[in-house]
Amino acid sequence: MWEGKKIGAIVQARMSSSRLPGKVLMPLPPLDGNPALWHTLSRLGHVSALDTVIVATSADASDNPLVQASESWGFPVVRGSLSDVLGRFHKAANEHDLDYIIRVTGDCPALDPALVQELIEGHFEEQADFSSLGIERTYPIGMDAAIFSRAMLEEANIHAQSAYQREHVTPYFRTQPDKFKIRVQRASKSQYAPTLRFTLDTPEDYHFLSAIFDALGPEFDLLEALDLLRRKPWIQKLNEGTHQKKGFDTETEELQAALQFCLTQDLHRAAERIRAWLNP
Repeated sequence: MWEGKKIGAIVQARMSSSRLPGKVLMPLPPLDGNPALWHTLSRLGHVSALDTVIVATSADASDNPLVQASESWGFPVVRGSLSDVLGRFHKAANEHDLDYIIRVTGDCPALDPALVQELIEGHFEEQADFSSLGIERTYPIGMDAAIFSRAMLEEANIHAQSAYQREHVTPYFRTQPDKFKIRVQRASKSQYAPTLRFTLDTPEDYHFLSAIFDALGPEFDLLEALDLLRRKPWIQKLNEGTHQKKGFDTETEELQAALQFCLTQDLHRAAERIRAWLNP
């Protein structure tokens, strides 16, 4: 299916996380584990369809420790703009002459390699333009990956103009179903757990993942992790109330979300101001 095509995973990562600075180098489990980013990269190394795994980080000095760690583990690093992540992906794909790109974020240390392999196989079997594990939330947060061609990345780099599109890489593709054939990979019944968080974005997430890695070690798949949570439901409570940061494709969507939040908190004057913005 993809014979003769070079497929590479590009993992975006930075040290300056707003909610949990330095999270990608936090050890899992805490006392004697490898850094979270190492787990993400190592797991992608088990995906047989991948030819290479690349770290895309910024040229900011704050990311020097991340670069040193990644290179010491044997993974190539490409550095670019701190805010223009799409530009970083474009640079990495060109420098490594990739035909297809798997986009992954560095805060997914529990990512299941089998899901990424299935994503790649399904993408080529269905001749899709863009395939994703996360457009429709069926897997836990933190099991996210997407695949697209270098030609599509070139197009996005030219036409994606908003700060949101540049920062999050894939909105240019996933918001144009009339232009691109989009494939959504959905979880099986045994894998379905859309409310769980296996991502590392808050201290609560770190406690949750620390318990998972402490119990299962560095190598486990999604079904093994879900089975552990059934046997030890207290682990799930460690980050149960944590909310995922949400990105919005338009200003209107963001204002509508802000309006709903204000209404739930009885912030009626703020809600009226937002309504005025929405309906001038």
